[in-house]
Amino acid sequence: MGEQRAEELGGGSGYGPELNHAVSCGMGESLLPIPYASSSMNARLTLHEFRAIFSLRVWPHVRRAIRYTRAYEQGMEACLILLQAAEDFRSELTKKDYANACIMTYGLLLSCLDCLDRWEEYLSVWDQIRTHTELESQFVAGAVAKHGKKMAPFILRETKQYVYVHFLYGHLRRRDLISRKLEKLRTSGKVGNLLHARREQLSEEEMVTRVAWLRRLLASG
Repeated sequence: MGEQRAEELGGGSGYGPELNHAVSCGMGESLLPIPYASSSMNARLTLHEFRAIFSLRVWPHVRRAIRYTRAYEQGMEACLILLQAAEDFRSELTKKDYANACIMTYGLLLSCLDCLDRWEEYLSVWDQIRTHTELESQFVAGAVAKHGKKMAPFILRETKQYVYVHFLYGHLRRRDLISRKLEKLRTSGKVGNLLHARREQLSEEEMVTRVAWLRRLLASG
């Protein structure tokens, strides 16, 4: 991986010809174009399945399964299906449930792009989410003084007790790190030590072991 050519890193979806699918999530009329493989959109969820996926019992297992098997490509496709489902079920969800689903899915999507070392795409998607959504995280009012100038641009609204900031504030440190990785790639082309491990680097035995562990975890509830 250390000898991987610079032009092969930092961008490129790996989907072949990319299509722009406008997914409106989190801010009324705004649209967020994200490249996707058209076949991934054939999957359809029921409202019951949608709610179950975002439950405290299931969602952590979803993230673990993707991470432990390094199934980041599949994770991205799952995110796009979930974003579409959020729109399909929007009228049947509370505002809070809809926003939480979007926040959780966007967070996973960014994580997958990060782990695939698609730095340009990560920054592009991050910026689009920041521009086109107003998805909130809640902090106590005193947090502004503690967090300082970095938080200020992300503040959406304030009350006497709480300050509501764009949820991407929680991803700001990671974004800054990825920006530095991309800058290093562009200036030196040597980023082998900064890359994530790939799924194809897992042996068949390792994959079987990890899948078996996940199954035991799921069975235990």
